[in-house]
This record gives sequence, C-alpha cells and structure tokens, in this order.
Amino acid sequence: MLGGWMACRTAWALAESAPPTNPPPPPDPPAVEWRLSGFATLGLQHVDSNAGLRFARQANAPRASGATDLGADSRLGLQLEANLPHNLEAVGQVVAKRLDRDDPRLGNRLELGYLAWHPDDHWRLRVGRYAPDLFLLAEYRNVGFAYPWVRPNTEVYAWLPISSLDGADVRYQWMSDDDALWRLRGSVGEWRGTLPVIEANPHLHHRQRTVSLTREAGPLTLRASYTHSTNIVTVAPALDPAQLMAPLAQVASLPLSPQVQQEALTLRNALPLDRPHLHYAGLGLLYEGGPWLVHAELTRTKGGQAGVATGRGYASLGWRTGAFTWFGTVSRSHALSAPARLDAARWQADLTPLVGPQAAAALTGAGVLATRVVNIRRSEQRVYGLGLRWDVGNQAAIKLQVDRYHLGAQATSGWNLQVMDGTPRATQLSLAWDQVF
Repeated sequence: MLGGWMACRTAWALAESAPPTNPPPPPDPPAVEWRLSGFATLGLQHVDSNAGLRFARQANAPRASGATDLGADSRLGLQLEANLPHNLEAVGQVVAKRLDRDDPRLGNRLELGYLAWHPDDHWRLRVGRYAPDLFLLAEYRNVGFAYPWVRPNTEVYAWLPISSLDGADVRYQWMSDDDALWRLRGSVGEWRGTLPVIEANPHLHHRQRTVSLTREAGPLTLRASYTHSTNIVTVAPALDPAQLMAPLAQVASLPLSPQVQQEALTLRNALPLDRPHLHYAGLGLLYEGGPWLVHAELTRTKGGQAGVATGRGYASLGWRTGAFTWFGTVSRSHALSAPARLDAARWQADLTPLVGPQAAAALTGAGVLATRVVNIRRSEQRVYGLGLRWDVGNQAAIKLQVDRYHLGAQATSGWNLQVMDGTPRATQLSLAWDQVF
C-alpha cells in the first residue's frame, strides 16, 4: 500500500516538474497547383464550287472572302487551371479564332471561365462559363489534335455555334457493377452572339437547359442529351420579317385564287421571330479500340421559327496503322419541313386586275422576299469525305481531308448563304497542322 502511494507521489512530482509541452504547429495549407496548356491549329482550305460557295466553319463565323482561305480553321487557345484548397478548381480558356466581325461582345473570345467544386468522387458543381454537354466533342471542339478530322462535322456542329454558356452545371458519376462509368449531368445557362446570315446579322439571346447521360466502358462511349432552349432573335428594324406581314395579310384578304391566298397565309404564319421554344435531342457513339475508330452522332431539333426543325447526323470510320490514321465520313442535314414556295407569275396575274400592275409587283416582291426569309432557316445538305491524319509526334499532327458537298435548294446549309434553286455542288480540300503544348 505504501509502495503504491509513493509511486503515485513520484509520478505526480515528475509531471509537475516537467516543462510544458507546446502544441504541434498547424499543418501548412495545401499549395495551389497551377497548370498552363494550349493548343493551336493552322488550317488552309480551298473550295471549288459551281455556285461560287464560300465556306463558313460555323453559324457565327463570316464566310471566307475567297475560294482559298487560311482563317476558317485556324485558331490558338490558352488554358490556365488551378487546383485550389477545399476541393476547388478554377479554369480559364481564351481562344483566338475567326468570329463575326460585327459581334461587339469581346467576351465571346473567352471560351471557359469557371469555378468547380468536387465535394467527393461522385459530385462536381461548376459556376461560370462552361461547355454544355450537347455533343461528343463538346469539351474540346476547338482542340483539333483531339479528333481525326480537320474540323468537327459541320452538319452537326456548325449550325449551333454555342461552345460555351454562362451559368451553372452539376454532374454526378458512378461505377456500375459491370465496371462502366456513368455520368449524369444537368445545366442551365445563356449565350449572346451574332449570326451573320445573309445580310440580316441577327443577334441571338439563347437560354438553355440541358440534361445528358454518358456511359463509358473500355473503348466505347455512349451519350444521350436533351435540351430545351428559348431564343430571342433581334434584327435591325428595316430587316425585321414582321415588316412583310402586313402586305401578306393584304394579299390573303383579297378575292384571289385559293392557291395565292393559301401561299400568302402560310408565309405570314411562318415569318414571326417570336417563337422562342426549341427542343433538341442527340445521341452519340464513340469507339476507339485497337486500330479502329468509330464516331457517330444523330440529332433532331423541333420548334422555334419555321424551317428550324431539322434532322442531322454523321458517321465516321477510321483505321490506325502506325503514325497514320485513314478515315472516311458521311453526313447529312435534312429539314423536317418543306420549303416555302410561291408562284410569282400567278401572284402577278391575279393581283394586277385588283390593285394595278405596280401594286401587284410590290405585293409579289414582298411574297418573294418572305419566301427567302423563311427558307434562310432551312438546312439541306449531304457530304462525303475522305482524309488522312499523320501524327508527327506526341503533340502534333498533320491532316489532309477532301469533302464533297451536295446542297439542297431553298436552304442555307453550312455556308451562311442561301441556295435558291438548282443542285449546287462543292469540293473542299483542307490541310491542317494541329499542335498541343
């Protein structure tokens, strides 16, 4: 008993006489990790056409000034990434490329600028300017080194030039029992820009809500996406299609033949720009296994202004051998509505006895112009392409591509130029150097 008491007293005395122990210093905050990268494409393309067609890579780019052009595919991009504390990530990307010279929004040169939060391995939330998950190449459509062709397929990609939105998106990903990675993503955002269609140069305010589902398993990636968007289109008052509605209503009210009355009513109903709701659905397939590469996408749009509803798609097959990749592509855009038409001679003949030759000519001219305005929104085109990619290193590639275009009448297609009649053809030869760094 005494021994135990003495042992306790000794331990207590030693504890009291020992110098105080300082608490361990707090750990250093994690360092911010920065990464700078970039990409560049130098592209040359030449178009030989029986209709004087000039190429435009996408809907918000002006047409080339001549048959041979160095600016449509050329671009330079820089991206800065920062891994921040608390599972945060910041990304900014600026791309110098040909845009509509009448677009006053210099901010459209900023492709990406967002802050992302990764609370765990499943969730990611982004706020700022991000790439909407519409296409297979949505995240890297400007990075030519990332795909075999000189440019993403114009039938599917060119009509919707929106490569980034201002808003927010959330992604949830998980692994299934068969070792497939699934990603479910939803986003809301908006875009403003100019579409240099003919001489109207309409300005577009695009608001978009998108949901997508992606499955990745080995070399195969499958993606489905759906978008509902509202589009507010504005043009100069003198070019507003609404200016044509009054003369068309006048024609429809006159005692004319049923054919002329029906044509006038159809045009009048198709003109307004105040039909904002557009629905888009897309399916994509990507396979990169062994020497074979397969890319395919199908999209469909409905709603919006008359002529916008369109089915689009492409399929591309590639084969790698060493540093070379051979590929072929077939694609099509097909308007889901018939073109607007009118019989100008019949209009003139029916109107002249009622309003006189001069007024008849003016009303007929308004009908012809309305037909052209409505058909601007249509896309009708078939394309066949062959090409070769040569990887000259781990970070550079040279590409050669030949495309043959068959354009439909009464449509604008991917040339930002309306084809009135006939069956124009065009052959495009493209050469590109792609680099990442």
